[in-house]
Amino acid sequence: MTDITAFIAEESSKYSNLAGDYQALNSFYENKQYHQLTEKLDTIVKDRSKWSGTNMVDLYKKFINEFKSRINPVSLVDFAVTASKQLYPSRPYVQEELNVAASFLDETQTFLSQGATKNALLGSSESLSAHALHLCKSELFLLKVFGENTENGKQALLQELKPRIAALEELRSPEPLVQSSFHRCAAELHRSMGNYGQFYKSCLMYLVFTPTENVANDEGLKLATDLSFAALLGDGIYNFGEIITNNILSLLDGTDKVWLKEMLEIFNNGNIAGFEPLVNKNRQVIESQIENFKEQEQKLKAKLELLSLMELVFRRPAKDRTIGFNEIAKTIQRPVTDVEV
Repeated sequence: MTDITAFIAEESSKYSNLAGDYQALNSFYENKQYHQLTEKLDTIVKDRSKWSGTNMVDLYKKFINEFKSRINPVSLVDFAVTASKQLYPSRPYVQEELNVAASFLDETQTFLSQGATKNALLGSSESLSAHALHLCKSELFLLKVFGENTENGKQALLQELKPRIAALEELRSPEPLVQSSFHRCAAELHRSMGNYGQFYKSCLMYLVFTPTENVANDEGLKLATDLSFAALLGDGIYNFGEIITNNILSLLDGTDKVWLKEMLEIFNNGNIAGFEPLVNKNRQVIESQIENFKEQEQKLKAKLELLSLMELVFRRPAKDRTIGFNEIAKTIQRPVTDVEV
């Protein structure tokens, strides 16, 4: 019995609900049907309902490793990255777990680096191999972001991010997965530094290249929440069209954060009359989710006043955009004396 056959038999026995999946993998492997094998692996590795302990890590180490030079290198890294998430399950992140995950991914990075010079990646173009290596490096960078808690360390990572941008630009038509990984690195770093505006921009770019179901698998609710907060509280963010049409907001449905969707709609429409009723209805929940909300409330009102004025201007004909104080006061629901000041 070969090592792979023994592994498949052992895993099928250990996880009886996955026995059919393991047998299908073994069949594709024995028949050298690597395309079908890759597709089957993709459905198994990314299905969280099939996860148990470190079974996906074991699958990578004891099965995928045997034919890793025969499959698409970007898919190979994707499998390694997805499996590695089993190695750092704790929230908040634990440095020891992140180190184990980094060591696991570093083995794949070493293989890819050697493959570029030793032609280990059979049938893969140089461009595709470069994409895979960039993806692997991005995910290793992300683990460093997750583990960094000092301001000096974060500033150092911000400097390290710059050559990552240049490396991405050098790639020829980067794979969506490669783009997604880079923009998530940038978003997570800016989020950890409290850079609302940069986080918002990077996160929206991340979502351009990432299916919603993949985001949902990776703490999607927290991302949807933080993105909404960034849009509302971030300086210089006055365009809400991209976020309110993004599917990620569907992850707020049925949660205690669904009020954010309504708030974003109010800001998008410059609907200042809808602000107080929504806040009063959800005040207890909002105050529990936004630190120092009483202070932030005034900031939100000021931002909404600007948006309501913008909406007022855009509704008028291009040749008739002279607006009197009385109309402005009525729009922002404040005394005329405040407008004149």
